Amino acid sequence: MFIARFVYAVALASFVGAAALAQSSVPAVFVANNGNLEGSVSSFVVNPDGTVTLKERYITGTRPSTSVFEPGCNAYAASLSPNGRHLVTSHAAGSSSPVQQLSMFRVHDDASIEFLAAFSTPTSPLGIAWITNDLLAVTRTGGSSNGVYVYRYNPFAPGGPTLTNIDIKIVGSFTSYLAAHPSGKYLYASNSLGGSSLFVFEVNPNGTLTQIQEFVTPALPLGPGISADGRLLYAGGGISAGGKAVIGATIDSAGMLAALPDAPWTSPGASPKQVVLTPDNAFAAVAHGTDSSVRIFSVDEMTGDLTYTGGTVSIGIQGSLGEIGIMDNLLFACDRDTIGDGERGLRAYEIDAAGLLTPTGPIVDTGGIAPNGIAVWKPCPGDANGDGVVDFADLSAVLANFGESGSDVPGDVTADGVVDFADLSVVLANFGSEC
Repeated sequence: MFIARFVYAVALASFVGAAALAQSSVPAVFVANNGNLEGSVSSFVVNPDGTVTLKERYITGTRPSTSVFEPGCNAYAASLSPNGRHLVTSHAAGSSSPVQQLSMFRVHDDASIEFLAAFSTPTSPLGIAWITNDLLAVTRTGGSSNGVYVYRYNPFAPGGPTLTNIDIKIVGSFTSYLAAHPSGKYLYASNSLGGSSLFVFEVNPNGTLTQIQEFVTPALPLGPGISADGRLLYAGGGISAGGKAVIGATIDSAGMLAALPDAPWTSPGASPKQVVLTPDNAFAAVAHGTDSSVRIFSVDEMTGDLTYTGGTVSIGIQGSLGEIGIMDNLLFACDRDTIGDGERGLRAYEIDAAGLLTPTGPIVDTGGIAPNGIAVWKPCPGDANGDGVVDFADLSAVLANFGESGSDVPGDVTADGVVDFADLSVVLANFGSEC
């Protein structure tokens, strides 16, 4: 009895100490503000009624004019590590500069963010995607050849966080979008100039990439989105193929793509630029560039075919719509400018059972200029393997790696760099829950 009580006390103390070091315990949205003269990152708490509340904003850089280079301006894209522990934003503040910036943040329990470090990366890192908790992929979008850079991130390095380049792959003539497979085993990079295709890479055990396919697409593969079960990929065709195309493909067990028979589909919107799916794979939200609309399509469970539901919202004039993100049945959209209505910021909508959209509340100002990139976080305490349920697989991961430490150890559900009683406590406290 004494031993049991002692173990419980140690576990409780460890859990309390680790809570402040873990990911946000509340649903959250993070926005990169792409201001030319001021770059910043905003964090929001998602309330139970679907509205959002601004938590804080961190300014990453300022400059007096666009003729002065400042790598911290133009916070363009945002990506959250799978464990929700770290947020990274890319900056494209002056494409003529050969070196630009990535800003790394720690996410705290209350969805607040703490700036950790700025890292250099080659010009115009328009696309960023965490592959795993310690592998980050970044595009080089500029120059004669575009590419994908893979970095290994170590938040626990003795001298502070490090980001080490471990691989470079040349990808087509214009590469600005990345999508990581939910398993962490595959990476998809778009080629959208001088030919339309998706480069498919297998992620090797050491973090390097091996190209396994170049999948030719019938339209530009912009803003690719992958279903939560890893079986389907969709992307917008932009102004190509008549400016209405939404492409789709299946993903097999080896990560390879094959076109869905009835793809591409025609969108009523103009210039589809991004596709995001609901976690249950019931709906696909398609963002458009020319008319700045978001339109909802139902996804056929058997065939993967898309059907327009009639659900739509218009954000503003051409270019007003930034990126979109989804959490369960909530859609979040970045409104980049004040033209027409005098408002800009983060908009939130509910997607109902029929695929129609209803605002959950008024637009909320990010506090920054030109909100563009977005990352969404729904907490799932105890889910070590990211399959959306806390079960024996997660418990096994903790027990098999108990006492191990490092930047991405299986079973480290508190993301503090070590598998210990804190992780065991979180798994046991949430055992059987679904996210």
